[in-house]
Formats: sequence, structure tokens, C-alpha cells
Amino acid sequence: MPTHSPATGCPCTVPNVGDTRKQGLLDLGHGFRIICVPSSDPEMCGVVQRLVSSIPWVTPDRLQSGLREIYPNAIVRRRELAAEPMPTWYVFKQPAARPQQSGA
Repeated sequence: MPTHSPATGCPCTVPNVGDTRKQGLLDLGHGFRIICVPSSDPEMCGVVQRLVSSIPWVTPDRLQSGLREIYPNAIVRRRELAAEPMPTWYVFKQPAARPQQSGA
């Protein structure tokens, strides 16, 4: 179960391997874990938790669609590596900024 942040009541920190705690990491018991970016945004983390709990048969696409009603540029990406115990979904509030190319 998630550990609630005392300041916000948002489960934005959860125990992980070795009982360390990582801000922005959610394991809500759905067979995948979620990493919110930026991890310092407890409001977004709470929105993600509520959506995951309320969307039947939640998928990255469905979660992204729900998030875009609040955060129009939100992106959800699934990562599944053989060495990881479960898939990881990355939830980005904004797309990554791309460096501008200098004209030559």
C-alpha cells in the first residue's frame, strides 16, 4: 500500500526495493507501477491515483486520455523490461523540452 505524504495526504511516496522511498512512484496494486514526472508535483500524483482507481480496465492510453482533461499535454508511456518485477508507466505532465538546433 502507498505511504501517504503527511504534508499533502497524497500517496506520492511508496516503499520500494530495500525499503527506500522515492517521491513520485506509485504502486497501487494493479500489476504495474507509475512514476510521475515531475515527481515534485503532489497534485498531479493525486490526480493520477484517482484516475487509475476510477478507470475500468485502465491502460496507458485511457489514463492519458483522462489526464488530458486536466493536463492537456500529459503523456503516459509504458516500459516493460525483463529484469523488472512489473511494468512501469511513466506519466509526464508536460512533454520533454527539446533543445533548439542552431542554424548552420
